[in-house]
Amino acid sequence: MGDWRKHLAIIMPLVWLMGVFLLFYAVQKPVPAGQALAVVRTGLDLAAALFIFVLGAALGRRLLARFPFQTEGERWLFGVGVGLAALSIATLVLGLAGGFSHLTLSAMAALLSLLMLPALYSALRAAATILRSLRPPLPLRLYFAISLALSLLLALAPPSTAFDALLYHLAGPKLYLEAGRIYAIDNPPLYFPSLVEMLFGLAMAIRGDIAAQLLHYGYGTLSAGAAYLIASRFLSPQSRWWALALLWSMPMFPLLMGWAYVDLALLFYELLAAYAFLRWLEDESRPWLLLSGACAGLAMGVKYTAFVLPLALLGLWAWHALRRGRFQARLVEGILFCVLALGVAAPWFLRNGWLVGNPIYPFLWGGKFWDSWLAHWYEQPGTGVGLDLASLLRLPLSITLGVDLWGGARDETFYDGRTGPLLLALLPVLLIARRIPGRANPDGACRAAELGSADPGQRVRLPQPPALPLRLRGARRISAPRPGPSLCGHGIHQHPASGG
Repeated sequence: MGDWRKHLAIIMPLVWLMGVFLLFYAVQKPVPAGQALAVVRTGLDLAAALFIFVLGAALGRRLLARFPFQTEGERWLFGVGVGLAALSIATLVLGLAGGFSHLTLSAMAALLSLLMLPALYSALRAAATILRSLRPPLPLRLYFAISLALSLLLALAPPSTAFDALLYHLAGPKLYLEAGRIYAIDNPPLYFPSLVEMLFGLAMAIRGDIAAQLLHYGYGTLSAGAAYLIASRFLSPQSRWWALALLWSMPMFPLLMGWAYVDLALLFYELLAAYAFLRWLEDESRPWLLLSGACAGLAMGVKYTAFVLPLALLGLWAWHALRRGRFQARLVEGILFCVLALGVAAPWFLRNGWLVGNPIYPFLWGGKFWDSWLAHWYEQPGTGVGLDLASLLRLPLSITLGVDLWGGARDETFYDGRTGPLLLALLPVLLIARRIPGRANPDGACRAAELGSADPGQRVRLPQPPALPLRLRGARRISAPRPGPSLCGHGIHQHPASGG
């Protein structure tokens, strides 16, 4: 009997069973019309969010068609990241031109999908191939499934407890849709880089705020995919699933997946930038360095705080070039890296200059709507630990265990900034394992998973990737070589024999 017959023999009885019980409940226990409509609305929200991701993947595959990717996993993750950013910038341009409306944005998405039907099909088929190749151990499979399901339930609920979403992540796109254009509003956070907020606006134009919230859920799964890609290529094959398990063990990660925030999008683009930089370190292929610069620029398009990423990567590039004695010969590469990073982030700075007269509003020199009261509010003490030595010493306990042994203030962002106890609890294991000769160094895996920590409060620790290239290079030197594919037959990642 062929494989399709075996599958049919399993599927058909299940379909029959479901059909019988559906008919039984339709007659004996009819579902109220309101509940049926709620289920339909939920399905439409999911479909709208999925449509935006697939459209972004198709657009990104077109834009990066000539890039020398080696695996389908690389092509899909970088493609969807670049494609979503292109959709965001297109939404920004339409909004500034007076086209931020349900009709205009929906028409743009429909037109792009019609123009790229073959690419849409290719992206869906590639995603299905990748998902079929992922085979985590059964306990971790159950753990991931339960975590994803709980985060999805939160993402499907109204964003009534997500403070920043109500302040500006969703509030800004809502106001723009009501006005039909992007215009100056007296709300300083609306002028933070808005790559993700423009995507929220697109989702709200197509469907609504729940569809927008689901986009951040999707960015969380993409971040996990990027961490998996790094662990698969640069660490041991055994470490990749445990890296994801450690990432998901942080309370902030599944919690943020259910909110319309931007931190997991920031994590995703930073991981892509770190991965591309690591690929450049392998063979010094210029396209990978330039792609790293572009992804660093995309990260700056999500949050101002991401400016440390291109600076750190540029510093690592200079250090590497000086060690090889080829700094002057490679100076053009460094300049191109900077130009790409700044050029990709430039639309958000140009928007601010146009609307409020300050490219990095509200910082440095204020701008429209800025006054002495706002300046005092943003400069007041108590918004961080500063140079308080006692606060810095107890920081590991505060951000992992949620305890504050010496007292101190907590704000509303505390509970969405916990990393959980595992990183702290596993510290002795990490120190011991580093001293065992011939064993794989788990530091890189732990650090790859540690990327789960982001903005205000402890969420600002999500940008850990700047140091990732050096950490993973050290892990590769200690790890024993493991030749062959990390995922058999599907080409998510084929690493060289020296790839650890």
